[in-house]
Amino acid sequence: MKTILVPTDYSDNSKAGLKFALQWASREEVKLLFMHVLQVNRESGMSEQEFHHFIAGKIRHEKQVLETFIQTVFAEFNVQPKHYAVEVVEGFSADTSLLAYCDEHPEISYICISTRGASGIKKMLGTNTGNLITTSEIPVMAVPFHHQENDLNRVLYASDLMDYPQEIEKVMGFARPLKAEIEILHFSWPYEDYSDDSPLRRDYEYGFKLSFPAHDVTQRLMTNLHDEIREKRPSVVVMFTHQEKKFWEKIFSPSKTEQLSFRLDVPLLVFRKEGKNRKNG
Repeated sequence: MKTILVPTDYSDNSKAGLKFALQWASREEVKLLFMHVLQVNRESGMSEQEFHHFIAGKIRHEKQVLETFIQTVFAEFNVQPKHYAVEVVEGFSADTSLLAYCDEHPEISYICISTRGASGIKKMLGTNTGNLITTSEIPVMAVPFHHQENDLNRVLYASDLMDYPQEIEKVMGFARPLKAEIEILHFSWPYEDYSDDSPLRRDYEYGFKLSFPAHDVTQRLMTNLHDEIREKRPSVVVMFTHQEKKFWEKIFSPSKTEQLSFRLDVPLLVFRKEGKNRKNG
């Protein structure tokens, strides 16, 4: 069973990620792991042992707070997931703490997080969502904080087609349990000919819709992609990012992928480009 890590800072904005995860769990049998990162300040004069006991007590209390919060979310959205757990970890940086936890728990298949959390000094999410997108080896589902529930039945895979055979398997791995249709979007360049798209369909029984709009050179690639997303209105957009590269020649650089997640009106699922391997669920 897949485990989906769902961070929250208790803010209303963070509920978008929680709500999407709950909808996901209603369509696929997964375990939801709701997590809060707790910052604990060490009081002067505390010994190492005293500080460890202090942290343990804080975490026990915070888990009760988190459980209460999650139950209110269940009641608010009138849903009760079949498999879930709550966890509190201590750490100064939310994104670093989340990734460290994932490294120690290989059963985690996805991270599902709102693109915005609390404002001001309590801010935990938001920029951390961008950090996760550009550093996580685990796929990250970035959910716009204002996202409204949809049918979760249409997946738009925006691709440069460079690593298509490997990537489409991961896209199908996400879409198949949801029984969602997949549309493959690739902005074609003058030297590319996709009049025969059979190689992209061959060996796959899933069945895809293929779209090859010409790249409009008068606009930025991200603008073209955003326009297509607004027109097609998918339930989820899937992209792949390669953190080892500082710049991508075509559509997807880590920075552009990060920027896009905060402009979308639909959730963005970001996978890691092939390089350092880790399971993707």
